[in-house]
Amino acid sequence: MRKHVLTVLLMGVLAFGAGNAAYGFELDREPDALIPLRGVTSSVPADRWDYGFLTGNGRMGAIVYGQPTVETIVFNHERLYLPRPRPEMPDLGKFLPEVRRLIREEGYGVAREFSMQRAAEQGQFDYHSDPFHVAFELKLEMPAEGKVTNYLRATDFQTGEVSVRWRDDDATYLRRLFVSRPDNVAVLSITASEAGRLNLTISAPPIAHELIESTRHVETEWITYENAYRESPGGYDSAVRVIHRGGRARTDNDRIVICD
Repeated sequence: MRKHVLTVLLMGVLAFGAGNAAYGFELDREPDALIPLRGVTSSVPADRWDYGFLTGNGRMGAIVYGQPTVETIVFNHERLYLPRPRPEMPDLGKFLPEVRRLIREEGYGVAREFSMQRAAEQGQFDYHSDPFHVAFELKLEMPAEGKVTNYLRATDFQTGEVSVRWRDDDATYLRRLFVSRPDNVAVLSITASEAGRLNLTISAPPIAHELIESTRHVETEWITYENAYRESPGGYDSAVRVIHRGGRARTDNDRIVICD
């Protein structure tokens, strides 16, 4: 069984916890060092994945979205297309002259409909490609002390780094994510401006897909998946390693908890 491997390395300590619509988001009036020379920034969190910021290395990718205290990172890989059984292909070669005539005289839509009708006459034909699926999601949670201010997220087009910065009554927190091209791993660093102020949980939900048989393992500093496709050979594995500098790490059910 051939598998692809997707690895995420969490360096430093991480941040995030329950979002609140009452949060205010404020920017300093002074020039902001987080704003890249070439890139995109937002002072508003992304509440949906399609509003998130992206990074990748051409093979692996990640989407970052969510509130300051509850964030989701979606990881994917270029090879993660579910192999589906292929029906016998219809023989449409003999209709090619007629298809070309229809394109010239009546347009592409009519020619396509003609081709699909001829295919249907030869039996059921599913012309869709293998469906794409994500690798897994990483959830970061950290409660804020007081009001969240000074929020900013950015993508640096020159480095591919996605950054999220915010402040509460205790400290300023910075998360930085990039996907290494030479090492082919995603690296996430989360730091605080004050020592001992990071308290958070890290989790990765089970993979709920009817065509993927998934086994998840959670240890004090590791979250791993072993995934096999149900209807075809192959699959993929994913690994998350958490490295904390200072403080304490423990497991709580299926979550990794970092304290102080």
